[in-house]
Amino acid sequence: MQFLPKAYPTDDLNTFMAAYAWDGKIEVRFMPVEFAQAIIKMCFSYAIAGLGFGSFRPLCLPQILSQDKNISYIFGQNRTNEPIKGVTKVWTIELSYRLFQERLLLTAKCSIIPGMGTPIYEVVIGDLHDREQIALFRHKLINNSFKIEVLGVL
Repeated sequence: MQFLPKAYPTDDLNTFMAAYAWDGKIEVRFMPVEFAQAIIKMCFSYAIAGLGFGSFRPLCLPQILSQDKNISYIFGQNRTNEPIKGVTKVWTIELSYRLFQERLLLTAKCSIIPGMGTPIYEVVIGDLHDREQIALFRHKLINNSFKIEVLGVL
């Protein structure tokens, strides 16, 4: 006998409700800080994996470690929610840098299931504060040696 996990009951819904004393109501909690922390952690981890530890100065650690619950100044959302046709990637992360007030900021764009028109989240991960870090990042960016696109296929 083969066991296949399912995300839905195999019995009649009434039987399922009676068996688990479920009243049919579903409670959903909106947890924006925790959701943003998860996205920030993914982008930060990817930057460390792609660029190496010490290759930039992290600015997002207080948010990741729940020392600062104000995520709005390092985390945001792109307004475009158009599905990207033909894309079957589960999620994508793309690193880039931006010059802001004479600081070179390391940023990431993250999209979860981009083929369904989900938002593109943008995260300020850290800053590049010396010439060696900037040179390393430019080298990897030019060679496209750390772009992630596929973790799974829908």
